[in-house]
Amino acid sequence: MSHIIPVTVLTGAPTGLIEQLAIRSITESPGTTHAIVSSKSRRKSRQPPKPSGWISTKPRLARWGEGCGCCTVRADVATRARRLVEDKVNPQLLLALQLGEDLEPLLKTFTVADSDGCALSDHAQVQRLVVVVSADNLQARQGVRELYERIELAETIILVRKAKEEEDQGAADLIRALNPSASIQSVTESTLPTLDLTQAAQPFDLWTARQRASQVPLAVTNTQTANGIQRHVFRTSRPFHPKRLHDLLQLKWTGVARVHGPFWVASRPEYAAMLQVNGDKKTTKMIGSWWAAVPIEDRPSTRDFEQRTKNWHPEFGDRVQELSIVGSTSGVNFLRRHLEQALMVDDELSPEAWTSLDHPFPWPNQG
Repeated sequence: MSHIIPVTVLTGAPTGLIEQLAIRSITESPGTTHAIVSSKSRRKSRQPPKPSGWISTKPRLARWGEGCGCCTVRADVATRARRLVEDKVNPQLLLALQLGEDLEPLLKTFTVADSDGCALSDHAQVQRLVVVVSADNLQARQGVRELYERIELAETIILVRKAKEEEDQGAADLIRALNPSASIQSVTESTLPTLDLTQAAQPFDLWTARQRASQVPLAVTNTQTANGIQRHVFRTSRPFHPKRLHDLLQLKWTGVARVHGPFWVASRPEYAAMLQVNGDKKTTKMIGSWWAAVPIEDRPSTRDFEQRTKNWHPEFGDRVQELSIVGSTSGVNFLRRHLEQALMVDDELSPEAWTSLDHPFPWPNQG
């Protein structure tokens, strides 16, 4: 096999930190290093000269493979990466990704075959995902959902502090609650590290990272740091009352940083929904149907599925509320208490009466 170019994806906030870290890695990493950096600005302004190996690009999407949406890639990155392969430069490659740029098309650029059946993965593979973030940006309102999601997926997180290390411990605790398995480096702007751009033991895989992030709530049910940052999983089979849950979503959840997970409401018991909360932004969407709502003859007949059904609730089947909550102790306790109050009480657990309940959510008509 020909030489495989190791690729590192760097993302985070603010953009200035990404560029500083990219420049440091280009100039100080051993071996030849190139960085492909998106430039969205249309304004012409004077900027300091970039080092040799800096490649500016403007994001351009294309559909490869069968031409479907799931085969969308970053054509601009593919063009520049292939040029490096054709020139036999054999560098270490750093891809700098700003918030607002979709991570998935960038990663698929290296795995999806083009119209000629050629895939970049034969020559270059993404080795790791690194997030750099300032403590201030963890509390920012804009872009926090995307930032938190990338923190959950990353293997390495660089926290850039402006104050003393102990004063920023709360930010480190929040990151640890979002991603317990990540390596966290706490630095200042003057001590930014040089990234490891070499071959990793295992290439980065988005599906595996998402599986790991989704399984954290199952493995870590209730943890708390010395600084009061807590992760808790709210888990029950009992349904939510649709109006009480909807009213709760309209409140301000002070001290709650992140909530995500599946849930269900009595007004649409056949549908599984997903709750996503990042800072002040709350969204719900339908993600499918519960197996318990599927006719028995249409369910899988495998032994694994039959084994799973043994753990079903006797009345509600596989329907479950499983919400992972990250926030301050007071914020988590507030939300736990209000979620309990939003559940259907014993006198309301009559599925025959649920059809008359109002359904204030836009799904399933807007899945």
